[in-house]
This record gives sequence, structure tokens and C-alpha cells, in this order.
Amino acid sequence: VQVPPSGQPIVLLVGRQSVGGYPRIAAVARVDLGKLAQFKAGDQVQFEEITLRQAHELLLAREHDFEKVQASLSRLGA
Repeated sequence: VQVPPSGQPIVLLVGRQSVGGYPRIAAVARVDLGKLAQFKAGDQVQFEEITLRQAHELLLAREHDFEKVQASLSRLGA
């Protein structure tokens, strides 16, 4: 999450530049990037502060859920 001179925060995703830019005030947890990518320009978003540990736990929980779904599909022969 960066803040340009206009003061309106912007969120840059995968296609962002790798260096330079505006002051960076936050980062989005990897587990939430898919949700965030579905918003359109101008949509309002509310952020919640979490720790790095919480971000890791959320990502691991999602991966575990994906593994359970994959195992269920394998049992069905999909």
C-alpha cells in the first residue's frame, strides 16, 4: 500500500514496479491478495492490522484447506 502526493492510498499488485514509487505504509498479507485483486479502482477497502505470525498462520490454514479439498477430489477420482 503506497501513498502518492494526492494522499489517496493505492495498492499495487503483481504488475507493480520493483523499485521506486511512493512511501509504502503497509503490505497486504499474501493470503488476501486474491480477494484484493477482485476489487475495482475506486472501491473502498478496509484493512486490519495483523502480525507477520498471523499472516503466516492464515496462509498455512488456507493451504491445509486446499490440501483437504484436493484429497477429497482424489478419493472421488476427479
